[in-house]
Amino acid sequence: MSKANAGSRWVKIAETLARKMPGEWVLAGRGQRAVLVRRPIGWTVPFIAFGQTSYGEGRLFAARMSLLEPYTGWKVTFGISLQDTPLYRPKLVITEPAAADRVERFVMDHGLAAVDAFPEPRMVEVCAGLQPPIDLTSSPYWAMAPGWAVITGQGSPVPSATAFVEFWTSRDPDNPHMVFYRDLIAQWEAGGGDAALAHLQRNREEIMTSQKLPDADRSPVPWT
Repeated sequence: MSKANAGSRWVKIAETLARKMPGEWVLAGRGQRAVLVRRPIGWTVPFIAFGQTSYGEGRLFAARMSLLEPYTGWKVTFGISLQDTPLYRPKLVITEPAAADRVERFVMDHGLAAVDAFPEPRMVEVCAGLQPPIDLTSSPYWAMAPGWAVITGQGSPVPSATAFVEFWTSRDPDNPHMVFYRDLIAQWEAGGGDAALAHLQRNREEIMTSQKLPDADRSPVPWT
């Protein structure tokens, strides 16, 4: 099965599914890399994504991606994958006739609930209550904590950003994503909340551009 055939089939399934799901879902990107995203987009992106292994097995993901940190891919950290459900077997082959029904069952029975299990207010609540030390389990929340502190006006992002940088540089000194957090600290110290917010907005804009997310959502929904 060629990537082109798999990508074309996934897009057709996703377009049909978008019309059935509650809310407004649109496709971003092309082929296998096309991702269903729910509008309006705030500081996180609810998404449904497809992937395929080198031996032709399909992968499905339903999750929420943060725009408050550097882009590292459409990860399932805050969500669920097909492999986590009883629908995992038999192997998903996206070009087979039964694939459309299986994708729909995954999304409707598991995916949407998983996406909505991590709403932005819940993320803010968890991040506000974080206490050192950081570990690999809590690390995804620490990655967002500096940004949420700025967005919600809860205080300085410096303590959480500093702790996160120290945690990762002790394990991966050359991690390029730490520059983002060092710059956020510098912006806060130089210009306060407005400068830090502008830094976060630039990062959000870069991700939306690179991932071809809807132009109509370039301005984030105000936090209330």
